[in-house]
Amino acid sequence: MGVKTIDEFAIRMRAALSGTGLNDRIDDSFVDSVSHMSEDDATTSLEASPWTWAAAQKRLAKAYEEGGAPRWTEQLAREAEAEARIELARRTATVEHNRRQNERPSTVA
Repeated sequence: MGVKTIDEFAIRMRAALSGTGLNDRIDDSFVDSVSHMSEDDATTSLEASPWTWAAAQKRLAKAYEEGGAPRWTEQLAREAEAEARIELARRTATVEHNRRQNERPSTVA
């Protein structure tokens, strides 16, 4: 896809979905649910529902076979949101972990 950041991916995805009506349905509503997660919640969430591009590609192929481009586009939106949720949970967990590491008292030898 030729993107290097999540922001570039988001821009490309929104451009690809423009005119389909799905662009209006894609929002950052999942940020609210993930932003209130603890590190343990984020980790549990990732373990409970592993998401991979390989599995997503299979679901996208199946969606296209069953409903053509409209169904594929709907599935693509779900896959992009699922990936974004996982990435946001990972980042949230990393930030929380780093914050906890920085709060620990340093020991002077």
